[in-house]
Amino acid sequence: MVPEESRGEEGHELLATEHFPGCVVRLLVRVLGSDSATMTRTVRRLERSGFVRTQPSPTDRRATVVEATPASQSVRHEIGHIWTRLENGVAGGLTPAQQADALDALQRIEDSLRATASDGAR
Repeated sequence: MVPEESRGEEGHELLATEHFPGCVVRLLVRVLGSDSATMTRTVRRLERSGFVRTQPSPTDRRATVVEATPASQSVRHEIGHIWTRLENGVAGGLTPAQQADALDALQRIEDSLRATASDGAR
């Protein structure tokens, strides 16, 4: 069961630790489009909950390695099932071509939002 105190972004981090076992926090930041401070807080929450463990990188003393614990396995599977149900509920009635068109449109929207945010930060 997914813990009630977990936040949505923590599910993404847990799934990322499955795809990138033994990754450093910096990789999670890049892959998930987060920032270092937010990712560090999220990893600490997951560590306190027993879902990940951290240790200093053996090759870079500035980096922290994040590894999923066995306790996170069932949560990661449940998150995966929830995500699949959500995708099917949202896009299940669309043809593959319609799904591709929708993804293209959403990507353009995301790109526009990022460009707008980037312009505003200058």
